[in-house]
Amino acid sequence: MHVVYCVDAGDCMEESGRRGDVERAILRALSELKSTDTFNIVVFSTEAVAFSTRPLPPFLGNIQNAVQFLIDAHLGGESDPLCGIESALRLAGLTHVYLVSPGPLEVGMPDAARLRRRIKESNEHGVKISCIAVGSSHSAEFSALMAGIAADNEGTYFQMDTQEDSKLHERLLVATMNPKKRTEMVQILAGAGLDVEILTLADFPGAEEVEETGETFLENAHLKARAGAALSGLIAIADDGGLVIDALDGAPGVQSHRFLGADTSFDEKMDRILEMLNDVSVDKRTCRFVSAVVVATPNGRTFEFQGTCEGRVGYEKRGHYGFGYDQIFYLPERDQHMAELVPEEKHKISHRGKALAGILPVLRTLVSSAAE
Repeated sequence: MHVVYCVDAGDCMEESGRRGDVERAILRALSELKSTDTFNIVVFSTEAVAFSTRPLPPFLGNIQNAVQFLIDAHLGGESDPLCGIESALRLAGLTHVYLVSPGPLEVGMPDAARLRRRIKESNEHGVKISCIAVGSSHSAEFSALMAGIAADNEGTYFQMDTQEDSKLHERLLVATMNPKKRTEMVQILAGAGLDVEILTLADFPGAEEVEETGETFLENAHLKARAGAALSGLIAIADDGGLVIDALDGAPGVQSHRFLGADTSFDEKMDRILEMLNDVSVDKRTCRFVSAVVVATPNGRTFEFQGTCEGRVGYEKRGHYGFGYDQIFYLPERDQHMAELVPEEKHKISHRGKALAGILPVLRTLVSSAAE
């Protein structure tokens, strides 16, 4: 599928506030995409046409590059703004065009009936055309025109109020029922400077723990993030992780939480591991914490990142910070166990801290447009 966005990039694009409005509108349109989709950018305005089929990867992290492209591609001279739409409709394989308007397009436009007819006649391949009117500066006549264009071409029309419509991006769900993991993820995300309200599954009465049926950390993280997004209607982030011990052929691995049974305490789990490695030499006690983090949007788009932290299994339990297997995870370069590190220090080097740091560009892209 090729999705093209026709954006009115007039002089208001030079103003950072209006640029933020455009970015929000593009983000909303991009949220309809699936992870396998590709898209192009088509720019036009009432004063100039800047047409390009420059491909951008189907990854929201590039949205700021896309917005900058809109600004850089603005050309001088006068031209018919409809040329952008008509050119877009000629692209091979196109299935959907989004007409995003951050300001009134009345200047230099033909009458509404003629305009709608011209677009309909140009749409020989039956491409779906949806229209997004940003802000409240549009006249009733223009709003009716945009709605008519969408209706003529089997698309949808919506007015995007920058305050109300951004609420989806002002909240983020941490999809976990584990109170200690929840605390740790919230600490890391809150410290990242995201201007967003962080919710957890505890804020949704009746929410249940997702069954971890995946064969890998990443599969389980996908299950949890997708379920959280579907439950809440919000962007959701989830992780799955555990301890991988080389001398135990990777165990407990993806079964870290269920090792010796889900109801068995981590004290007992750690004692058993120390017992199993009793005769294993220092150089054979290598292990790592692994964390797979997935961000899911309500429409099914997902983004993923994995982080690891290398270490060794210690000979005893030490420390009182953290949770899980932290007390037996020895960090040779620090001569400390993970559980001896205060949270701020742990987050800098831990598997979960690294995974969340890696996914932050995606989160910032999804939520930052609402903050402008």
